[in-house]
Amino acid sequence: MRIKLEVAASGTSTVSWPEGVVGVNDLFKEFSDESSYEGLVTANATETTAIVYSNSGDPALPITLADLTARYENGHVEINWTTESETQNLGFVIKRAVQYGEDDLSDYEVIASYLTHDALFGAGNSTGANHYAYTDRDVKPGVTYRYILEDVDYNGTVTAQEPVTVIVPENTVFANSDFSLGSGYPNPFNPSFTVPFELNRAMDVNIAMYDITGKMVRSIASGSMDAGNYRLHVDASDLNSGIYFVRTVIGKQVLTQKMLLVK
Repeated sequence: MRIKLEVAASGTSTVSWPEGVVGVNDLFKEFSDESSYEGLVTANATETTAIVYSNSGDPALPITLADLTARYENGHVEINWTTESETQNLGFVIKRAVQYGEDDLSDYEVIASYLTHDALFGAGNSTGANHYAYTDRDVKPGVTYRYILEDVDYNGTVTAQEPVTVIVPENTVFANSDFSLGSGYPNPFNPSFTVPFELNRAMDVNIAMYDITGKMVRSIASGSMDAGNYRLHVDASDLNSGIYFVRTVIGKQVLTQKMLLVK
């Protein structure tokens, strides 16, 4: 609520607030000539002091945002934003969700906050431009992320900005007119990883995991698969730490990737 005071008075008079505004009358006592209260001065009064108030208008926002960007760069997502002004801005919170489809999102989770990252503290009260940045290093190839920036004022009021979306590209191991194979991720992994690939037509696919002795320890895929995008999840929780190899056979192509399990 915004409060506007218009005061015209002097002499000895009693200041009162309109009915319905609880507790405010107690703040204003009798004024005498040349007295002041909270910056209000009565001098040479001839009439009773009058106070006019207005409770219309929206609350002032903690920040005026000039820009907000998020982009993928060298294996991580860089989030940058600039404020034109700040009013009692305590700090920022960044939330992230995984976008599976146009209207299909995971729950948003806090990945950074002014409570844990000093760089996310706000400027408090500022009329100049302030620049902020955060790097999300926990991203995976082939995944689309949506980020929301929230600012928190001194009273704990949270204001959310419009979300921004970032697509993390896959690291392509091989591609031709029939299929493309991406790097298994994460790598190193613990205890699971994902094998991403895309088929442009139905093809026979055989993917298996081997230890350093050449022993097959996991069959990941075997058989004919229809055209489409695939993300095959591999659980290796029963295996020991070490180097493993993922051998992929699609059509006549044979491709091998080295994976490191670290427990």
